[in-house]
Parts: sequence; structure tokens; C-alpha cells
Amino acid sequence: MKTHVYLGLINSGKGQAMYYARTKKKTIAKWKKRHIVKIIHDSTFKIKEKLFDRKLHHILTRYNDVDSIRVEEKHSIFNEPKDNENWIWQEHKMEAGFMNPNSIWKGRPKGRDDTVHPNQQVIKKIDPSYMHDVDLLLLRDFSVITHNIVLFQSTINVIPYKTNLVDSARSKLDKFGTHRAEEYGNKLLDVYNKDKNRVWDFLDCYLKDIDDTIMLCKSNNIPYVMFNLDEDNYEDTFGWGELQYRDLTNHNRIWQRGDRYDILDNMAKEYVSQLSTQKFYHLTHV
Repeated sequence: MKTHVYLGLINSGKGQAMYYARTKKKTIAKWKKRHIVKIIHDSTFKIKEKLFDRKLHHILTRYNDVDSIRVEEKHSIFNEPKDNENWIWQEHKMEAGFMNPNSIWKGRPKGRDDTVHPNQQVIKKIDPSYMHDVDLLLLRDFSVITHNIVLFQSTINVIPYKTNLVDSARSKLDKFGTHRAEEYGNKLLDVYNKDKNRVWDFLDCYLKDIDDTIMLCKSNNIPYVMFNLDEDNYEDTFGWGELQYRDLTNHNRIWQRGDRYDILDNMAKEYVSQLSTQKFYHLTHV
């Protein structure tokens, strides 16, 4: 079976794709800046009546143009292969955002590789055979596509997008000032009350990311498949079997309705009401 490459950046449904892959015991690879980790399901075992998964992490790094791979064994509580409608990201594990400002899990800028692997080279190009057993590949930097044309011409490249733009905007607004370089460290209401167009520009960045990804694929003759997160079928796109619950990592499922939610909801609707879909290729050509 071919490798599926999930070409979504920040807040694009990667968590759901990873959950789907994990429940089906698929091999997942994460291509970071200075390392690539391949996560392979090894076995399931029992300790004191509790089931655990044993996974092998194959970590590739590069130093002086020489690649090396070390293997680490990781254990985690077993997830039933059958999807569990009660499984969600509990609030205390959610990164802090507008809806959950007191969470101990804080949003952080990207680039931890620079501290975790400070002496390793940036990995831009690899031998395509390294991905031969990978079911799901996640990229941190899409520019690696231009350095690995042969690899990505042989994979199934999935570009996620949403047609429920209000739901999408709510999710992005919740993480305003935490994940992107744009407006990093700023407070949502402070910026909105001062100049709401800055908030609209921030949300536009996510739509532009999708258009840029499409154009990157087109310009390099890379085949791609558009995947509607609201309407398309995971089974048809990835082919890993039944996925009964499709929104398990959407924080909106567990947000408490109240004043803060109403602020996000109204702001998202205001954004969509003024949005010109003609500005974005994928909103008019998919």
C-alpha cells in the first residue's frame, strides 16, 4: 500500500488522521526539521489487567552528511482498535487557548528540533526507500517536497480543507496568538477591538496555506487529492477500514457553551460573512 502524506499544517486535522492510523496499527512517520521519527506498532501486552501498546521509534538524524538511526522502545496505554465515541482530548490536556486560558499545556512556537537536536543537520533530502513501509507521513516543512520529487510523485498526497468555514474559523481563533508567527503573543480581544482586520488577515493565512500547498504540488508535478474534512470519507481516502467517529480531536466537541464560546462563534460568523471566496483558489476550484 502506498504512503499517504498528510499535507496539512497548523490546525488542519492531523490529530484525527494520526488517531485513525494508530487505531489501525499503521506506521507513522513525522518529518521534523533535524530528525525523522518513524513510529512502528510492535505488540500489545498486559500488566496487572491493563493493556499497553509497545511501539518502536526509529529516529533518523544526520551529522556531517552521514545518517544514523537509533531505536527507542515506547509504551502507552492500549487504544481499542475499534473507535471509542467517549475518547476525546480532556480539557486539562488541551493546549491553552481563548476557550481554555488556564490550561497548563501552553502553545509553543515551532522549532524544538533546534534545542533537541542542536548539532544535527537540517534534513532536506532522503533516500525514498526509507519511507517504503510508512502508511502516514506528516511534514513540518513542505519545502522538502521540492528536494524529493521522486518520493512525492509516488505517494498519495492528501490536502485537507473545510467547507464549514465557521467551524474552521472558531478553531483557529481559539489558538490566536499561540501557534503561528503571525500575531504570536498577542491577545485575541485586544487585537479585535483595536483593528479587526488584523484578525481577518490572521484567518486568511490558513486559507492561503492551502492554496500555497496546491500550487507547490502543481508546480512540481506532484499528484494530490483534496480531502474535505467535513464531508469526505476517511475510509475512501486512506483505505484503512472503518472510522466511525470523525471529530474525535475537534476541541469544539468538549468546549463549554457560554460567554467565551459566544464571542468565538460570533467572531467566526462575522469573518465568514465578509470573506471573499474569490480570493482563494481552493474555495472556488474544488
